[in-house]
Amino acid sequence: MCARFIVACLASLLLAGCGISHTSNSSEDATRHKVLLTWNPSSSIIKGYNVYRGVHPGGPYSRIADLVPGNAYNDGWVSSGQVYYYVVTAVAPNSAESGYSNEVLAAVP
Repeated sequence: MCARFIVACLASLLLAGCGISHTSNSSEDATRHKVLLTWNPSSSIIKGYNVYRGVHPGGPYSRIADLVPGNAYNDGWVSSGQVYYYVVTAVAPNSAESGYSNEVLAAVP
C-alpha cells in the first residue's frame, strides 16, 4: 500500500514521430521515435512524479525521470522495434515515494 498519498493511473500513451525521419549531413538517416505518457494527477500534495521504464512486463524498471512537475512525460530515448513498459510514482513533500502506478506498454514500430 502507498504511503498517505496516491499516484493516479497512467491514463494514456501516445507514440509520436513514428515513421518520420530526418536527414543529416551524413549518409545516415535517423528515425526519432517518442512515447508521450500522461496520467491523472495525484489527489495528494506532491513534489512531482518519477517515471520508470522497463523492457519486461512487471519490471524490473529503471527510473528515467525525476520529479516531473506535471502529469505528462515525453520519452525521446526509445528504439525502433522495442517494447517498453512504464510506471510512475508520486513523490511527497517529505520525499516519500508511492508505489508504482498501473503498468502501460508501448510497442515502438
